[in-house]
Amino acid sequence: MSLSVLQNLKTVYDKPYPHVVIENALPEKIYEELEQSFPLESVTSVPPVENVTHKLNTHDILESSIPNVWKEFCEYHTSKEHVDQCLDIFHHKLENTLGKQLLNDCLNQPILPRGIYEKRNSDPTFLTSECQLVVHKPLPDDQTTRTTHIDNPAEIYAGLLYMKPKNDLSQGGDFVIHDTKPIKKVRKRGGRPVDSSFENPVKTIPYQANTFVMFLNLPKSIHGVTKRKNAKLPRRSVNIIAEFNEYVTGEKMYSVQEC
Repeated sequence: MSLSVLQNLKTVYDKPYPHVVIENALPEKIYEELEQSFPLESVTSVPPVENVTHKLNTHDILESSIPNVWKEFCEYHTSKEHVDQCLDIFHHKLENTLGKQLLNDCLNQPILPRGIYEKRNSDPTFLTSECQLVVHKPLPDDQTTRTTHIDNPAEIYAGLLYMKPKNDLSQGGDFVIHDTKPIKKVRKRGGRPVDSSFENPVKTIPYQANTFVMFLNLPKSIHGVTKRKNAKLPRRSVNIIAEFNEYVTGEKMYSVQEC
C-alpha cells in the first residue's frame, strides 16, 4: 500500500497561486499507524524555535529509534520519485518561472534529504528535500503559531500533512491562503512575516487529521495559520518540501529583498 500523500490527488488549483488540497490523503490503515506511532517525545526533545515550534528532520529520523513506518514515510517523501511527482504537478508554472533548461536540470539531478546544518556546505546536491515532523506548543487563544508570511525563496514547493489528534477539541489552527500582489521586500528575521496590508484571506483549509496541503512557492504565495481556541494539546503536522541547495547554486524560485 502506497505511503504517498498524493495518491488521492484530484484537483490542482491555479488561483491565487498553484496549490492542492487533499482530504483523507492517506489510506486509513496507514494514517492510523502513523498516528498511533507519532514520536511526540522525540520531536519535542529538539529545542523549539522561538520557544514554540519543534522540528525533527529526516536526517535525524533515519538515524534514530523512531518506528519504521515513520522512517519509510520520510524516506519516500524525500525521494526523487516523490520530488519528481511534485515537480510534474506544477510543471507548467515551473517552466514559466524557472525556464525549460533550469527545470530540466532539476528533473535530471539526484535528490537527497538535506544534511545537518553543520555539513550543508559540503553537500554537493543541487536540490535537497526534507520531511519534518513538527509540533507546535499550545498557545493562548489570542496567538497563532504562524503569522501571515512567505517562505524561503530557495524553496520550490511546500506541503503540510495535518495530524490533529482525535482527542484534540480545539478549534482553529487552520491553513489560510491569501490573494494579493507579489512581495518585493520582506523582513527575514521572524519567519518572513508580511505587512497586514498584504493580508487578503480567500481560502481556509481546516486543521484536521489526514488533510494534506501543498503549494508552489512564489512571491505571492502568502499564507498563515489561524488562532486556535481552547488549545490544550500540541498542533501536529508534517512538512514536506524541496529546495535549491544554497551552498552549491544561487538559484531561487523568486527574487525578494530580505532585510
